[in-house]
Amino acid sequence: HEIRTADQENDTENNALVVFRHRTALKRKKLSSCMGALVDSSLVTKTSEIFDYGCGRGDDVAILAQNNFEKVSGWDPYFSNGNAIPKKSEFVSLSFILNVIEDTDERHSVLKKAFKIASKALVFSVMLEHQNTLQFAYPFNDGYLTSINTFQKYYSAPEIEAVVKEQLNEIP
Repeated sequence: HEIRTADQENDTENNALVVFRHRTALKRKKLSSCMGALVDSSLVTKTSEIFDYGCGRGDDVAILAQNNFEKVSGWDPYFSNGNAIPKKSEFVSLSFILNVIEDTDERHSVLKKAFKIASKALVFSVMLEHQNTLQFAYPFNDGYLTSINTFQKYYSAPEIEAVVKEQLNEIP
């Protein structure tokens, strides 16, 4: 069997096992931990450009807009793929995106793209190994395929640090 990513729920063919990345997008009533940390920092003002790369359902973007942040935008391949990905944004948030991409090369590409867009700072978060609460998942690639056909990659702190150093030539 082949494993591939689907753009739509009904996008299956040839008995392929499909990874539904969009199923990992949470509905939020408050800012994600990643976006919350960025907003709580002394770096961001209400007029800062903030781009949420992989914004899911767009809740962080909506919450920031409701709180008078003037230049906030987001993009997601499933929920907001019609939105433009800016060439530059002062701040870029990549909140738990690296955890749900089952292809290592694509994961690294997304990290590099987000870093290239950020003119002041890239803020990202990942799930760590000790946060793995999966049940009914089986190993796939360097992570797990869940019972609802989502992928989860859990990092150790040294591992994500090594990825940043290797992919971005930066020390986190």
